[in-house]
Amino acid sequence: MKTVKKIRPVPQNESNSGRNFEPWKWLMKRNSGVLRHCERKQIYPYLYTNIKPVLTWNPHELPNGGQHGAIFNFDYSTDGSILIAACQHKSFLMFDPYNGQLLKEKQDAHSDCVNCVRFLDTRLFATCSDDKTVVLWDCRFLKSRIKTLTGHDYWVKNIEYNSSESLLVTSGFDGRICTWDINNYSGQNDEHKQVLLTKGLMRSKLTSDNKKLIISTSRGYMIIIHDLNLHTLPTDLYSFKPDVYRVHRINSAGESELVVKDNPFIHRKTNRIEFISDFPSGNEAEVIASLQVHPHSWCIVSRNTSTDSDSEWVCVHDIQSTPDDISLDQPSTSSSTLKVNKPRLMFYKQEPNVGEGFIKELCFSYDGRVICSPYKDGVRLLTFNQNCDEICDCVPSEVKNLHVYQTNQSHNSYVLATKFSPKHFMFVSGSLSGKVVFHQPVL
Repeated sequence: MKTVKKIRPVPQNESNSGRNFEPWKWLMKRNSGVLRHCERKQIYPYLYTNIKPVLTWNPHELPNGGQHGAIFNFDYSTDGSILIAACQHKSFLMFDPYNGQLLKEKQDAHSDCVNCVRFLDTRLFATCSDDKTVVLWDCRFLKSRIKTLTGHDYWVKNIEYNSSESLLVTSGFDGRICTWDINNYSGQNDEHKQVLLTKGLMRSKLTSDNKKLIISTSRGYMIIIHDLNLHTLPTDLYSFKPDVYRVHRINSAGESELVVKDNPFIHRKTNRIEFISDFPSGNEAEVIASLQVHPHSWCIVSRNTSTDSDSEWVCVHDIQSTPDDISLDQPSTSSSTLKVNKPRLMFYKQEPNVGEGFIKELCFSYDGRVICSPYKDGVRLLTFNQNCDEICDCVPSEVKNLHVYQTNQSHNSYVLATKFSPKHFMFVSGSLSGKVVFHQPVL
């Protein structure tokens, strides 16, 4: 993982995941200038341990409530002051995340279900839908749209934003990944560009530095595009067809493994392709429906359904580039045309497959220590070890189970979406019934 300054081990009497941490004593010592090397290892676990469901918005307790249907997705404004929920029945909801109050419900935002919402800054956000469109909104003026973007041929499922180039990046079940110049207000539909077309596309995510694009599929593998250049991507990968280069074979242990035919796309300086196909024993991954990137771009967390449809799996894969990844456009010197994929799997956790057919959106906390994963009619907080350490401080030598740090059941139907605040130790969960629960530390 990324090289960082190591924190000294926590003494035995300071461990227990921060549960003995006393915030007022710590504040007094901090004010006097007495700092402790292990303070992060005390404070963060203490806060995560004490996160509880504190506020509930139940539409069924309101007149004409519940018309928005299930909650499919959440996003916070970049300053964490506004929360938007994308809903099943053509609408989205705007909340104050601090007090759980509904600020606005926008009905008929689309002509079909709203799948995803993405904030671009503190006030502008985009939504996408099964009606094949992407719409830009200003949270201060929801009576009318800023702009409607058309260009996809089927359901649009994902929105990303490249802030350095002001490009919206969308993907859908038509297999297309498109970029949109949202600063072009000409009223024409020629501002979008198709940068990639691939079969089985489920999700696409940018890393925080916009240097990698990660793609999950319904075919049991993911793709990393290293050293991303969105402007040259259409020409660089013009003839790229993943199924042409992927081959299953039986290894010496009698297990099926994915190997990749040597090809020019894995030897590029920019827009370099890497396949991820290693999953836990017992997990024959098929549909990788949920995907999130670590805040520091160290790893990704995904949730997949096995081919037998009996189980779902949360998997954490390393995505950092290494010197071995970069071949500077030199041809392969190997005598074999087949290459076994580099092992990337680090952690995993098996989940029950409930609410079959619905995607369960998981998320990272803003510091990357915690993964929030839907679990039946509640959520589980998963960590890399029992001390709630950062992943860079507990890199495993072999694949390990994620630690269940906390579980809470605060809904009366299956949870479909979760989202941590980008600024605070708080998260929100939404369910199939349309109920929204706000979780915060109770000290």
